[in-house]
Amino acid sequence: MDENLDVTQHHSVYPAIRLETHASTKTYRGKVVLVTGASRGIGEDVARHYALAGAAVVLVARHLPSLEQAREAILRDAPDAQILALAADVTDWVRAEEVVAETVERFGRLDVLVANAGASTPMTARLGEKDPVGWWATFEVNVRGVFNFVRAAIAHLERAHGYVLAMASGSAQLRFPHASDYGISKHALNRLVEYVVTEYPAVKAFAVHPGVVDTQLSRGSGLEFDKPDPTELAACTMLHLTSGRADWLSGRYVCSNWDLGDVEREWKDRIVAQNGLVNKLHIPR
Repeated sequence: MDENLDVTQHHSVYPAIRLETHASTKTYRGKVVLVTGASRGIGEDVARHYALAGAAVVLVARHLPSLEQAREAILRDAPDAQILALAADVTDWVRAEEVVAETVERFGRLDVLVANAGASTPMTARLGEKDPVGWWATFEVNVRGVFNFVRAAIAHLERAHGYVLAMASGSAQLRFPHASDYGISKHALNRLVEYVVTEYPAVKAFAVHPGVVDTQLSRGSGLEFDKPDPTELAACTMLHLTSGRADWLSGRYVCSNWDLGDVEREWKDRIVAQNGLVNKLHIPR
């Protein structure tokens, strides 16, 4: 549990990343944001925050009725927002291409991809006792699903000098018993983000841990939290990361609980010099 940065830890939105900074000036006016897993929870709230900040938003999830409900809920808070709801299974690469094409046809561009859809098996069994089909299905969503949408969107994001935000997890850095499919898939996701910026330097990408959030996925995994973090903490962290103010963190793992001001002031030089917050073997001298 010690694989963390020694900075102030937040469990609610703090002044440096507050929504009002972007909502008051419509920072994202003219930008287009696509969010997968957007029908509820973190994904819906991320989409809401970008809509309140002025962006046109595309909501993606498997079931259109739940997407329409999310769309209506967001429009109640941001009545002038442009919001498109498109049903898709992230594991279907053909449908991912179609969704991105529909997005660009409708809005003319794509600036931010938030790959939020995720999966996990219940965290109740050791890997030798896991259902092999369910174990691999986690990778289909958490790795292949992200790849499908990154692949479909990358040319448009490169043209826009845009951003990829992949929903990561602290489990990628830790070894929780009974969480092998989830932890390994999220660890692989971190590396996928590193490849995005290695092969497409014009695109910024981050593996973003949302904090400890009470979601349908976490409840289905058997996790319970006494004091879960609010979804708006992750949403405001993402707004900050795609604002251009934290591009030096591109290609790295970022935790929403970290005070990003502390990270920049106290850790930036070391992170950059040692290429930190990436997956690598390291033995201190």
